[in-house]
Amino acid sequence: MAVSDAPTGDGPTLKEAREDLSREGRRIAVEIKDDARRFADEKKEVAAGVLRDMGEAVATASEEIRRKGHERAAAYADYAAREVGWLAQELHRQELGELIRGVEDFARRRPGLFAGASLLAGFAAVRFLKSRDDEARRR
Repeated sequence: MAVSDAPTGDGPTLKEAREDLSREGRRIAVEIKDDARRFADEKKEVAAGVLRDMGEAVATASEEIRRKGHERAAAYADYAAREVGWLAQELHRQELGELIRGVEDFARRRPGLFAGASLLAGFAAVRFLKSRDDEARRR
């Protein structure tokens, strides 16, 4: 028996203590990983909801643009609304890592379209957030 594994009175050996500590460390690591996954899933669902709302806001903006006689710009806004809606569905359906890789791939394949859609989504987000702020003030 090695000195470090010798019993210490009635208590566990050092080897048993190390094993217990190692098991406890693995258990804590699993808990942290599970908590992080739950947190990411919750935030992912919130983001999917925001994206759905943004898609609806872009679609509404598209109707307004069309009424003002700018059909081509409205068509781009329609496309952006569909893409944001698709992104909301994918965010809901996929794991976060998968989604990030997909968006990165799309941005690499179609950088101009990605930039344009991002710009439109940004305008829609500002409009959406402004309308929510206006609604909150009215209450």
